[in-house]
Parts: sequence; structure tokens; C-alpha cells
Amino acid sequence: LIPSVLPILKWVTFLASEKWDSETVVRQITSVPTLFLSGLQDDLVPPPHMRKLYELLSRNQDGKRMKVTWEEFATGKHNDTFAQPGYFEAIARWWKDTVEAAEPYVPTGRLVALEPRDSVEKSDGENIYRVESASADKSYANSERESPAILVEMDEPYVQDILQSVFAKYAPLLAVQTAEPINASRLMHWREYEKIDWDTVHRSTTVFASAYCIRKGLIRKAQMAFNVQLFIAKNPDSILKTGVPETWIFELDDVDYLDEALMECYEVENGMQANEGIDDPRLREQFILKPSLTGRGAGIYV
Repeated sequence: LIPSVLPILKWVTFLASEKWDSETVVRQITSVPTLFLSGLQDDLVPPPHMRKLYELLSRNQDGKRMKVTWEEFATGKHNDTFAQPGYFEAIARWWKDTVEAAEPYVPTGRLVALEPRDSVEKSDGENIYRVESASADKSYANSERESPAILVEMDEPYVQDILQSVFAKYAPLLAVQTAEPINASRLMHWREYEKIDWDTVHRSTTVFASAYCIRKGLIRKAQMAFNVQLFIAKNPDSILKTGVPETWIFELDDVDYLDEALMECYEVENGMQANEGIDDPRLREQFILKPSLTGRGAGIYV
């Protein structure tokens, strides 16, 4: 990616700490239908890069569950391809023709990543890579007889309750825990970033962690929300009108001006004032406050 976006830096790419070996990873996808949505005017990630991944993955097609589809948008750029005409129609068409028509998936009630095997996939937040068990620390694998477990520990009770119910429903064979210590053959951390033992996660073949919170979780939300609002204005019957939570965007120059900035979002201000008179937290209107980088990291939207 660096030689394409910043050619002048191609001679020092060996200094990059993050290796995005997508060509290797994509070859490991062998059992799920895949859709590529390419904006041909993307000035950050070159479209030929996605095309090459598509061609590599197409070799794994089996005509049953594994089918690879390509859709391109002539005027789509890095941050607005999803706002191009026909984008969501392409997804709906792919879902109907490929996913719904595929052989049904039978849930096993377990997370494959937590099962014993000779090697495991690890993630550093951007990349997925394979680590051989023979070269890794198995400090958590004291007893393969123990059941796999997932440690769920979030600061917000609202999120904690949702995660616990999701894992109980879709992965009933996992022991859902909320505090350490835990004796388990394999352990997944789903916690606040600061609470995860990243040293153990990176060394062990039996301990895993959700990578969502590491990198991409806190950027581009404002850009996406803005484009969704534009799309809904032009397509009022779109599923996005009810499928995406109502979103307000305001710019925050300094933390001392938070109250002043909120005054511009009268729906939020009214909702928060109404919440002050409600004693039961479960009956209050819920808001999710999300920071989003802007100006190449120099500013913040909320």
C-alpha cells in the first residue's frame, strides 16, 4: 500500500511495523461466499489491489457455499463508494442470489478459533496471521479437559448485557465469564482495551482477543454518517432509514465547549434533560457518544 500511496517512501517500507499480507490471508478463505465492492476512483487503496485479491480468491470457488462476486462503481472514491447509485442494490442482489441460495449454514454452538489445533490465526488489529503451536507459549493450556471460555468485561452495563446474551445464544458451549482468574483450555478476551493482557495474547496459541477495539473502531464514523444522511435524503424509502441509528454530528474544538456544542443538537439536549427526571436507567433514552478523527488526525468530530 505504501509504495502506491506514497511512492517516495517505498525504499523505507521495511521500517513499517504493520504488514498487511492480504494475498496470503485471502487464500485461506475457502468456505464462504464473498462480495467485492470496488470504487474505481479510490485514491487511497488502489483498485487493482482489490482486483488482484478477487482473482486470487476466485480460484477457491466451488459453486456451492464458496462463490466470489465482483461489483464496481466507476465514480466511487475511498469514503463515498457506499453512496453510489446501485451500491445497496448490489448487496441485496448478491445476498439473494448467493447467500440465500447457498447450502445452509448449521451453527455448531462453538467458536472454531477456540478449539485445539496445530496452528492458530492471530490478529494485531489489522492483519490475521497464523502462528504454529510449537513456537508459542501455552501458558493457558494447562488442561485440555477444561471447556473453552470467553471473558466479557465491559465498563458499560448496556454493552455488557448485550454481549453476554449474544454469546449465550450463538455460542452456548462457551463458558461466559465476567472476571479472572479463569481455568479454560482456550480463552477469548472481549474486554475494554486497557484490560486485555496483550503480551499473553500475542505469545499464546490458546488466548485470543477481539481486534475491533484496537484500530478501526474509532475512525470514519462521521464520514459514514454524513454520507448515509445524504443517501437517505435522496432515497427516503431506503432500508438505511430504519437500519442505521439516527445520528447527529458536531465538531468539538475543546472539551470545555462540550455543553455549548451540544446546544446545537437540540434533540440530544432535550433527551438528556428528560433523562434527568427518570430514576430508572432502563427507561432513559440511550445515546452512544463516538469520537471520530478528522483533518488527518488533527481534529475530532463527535
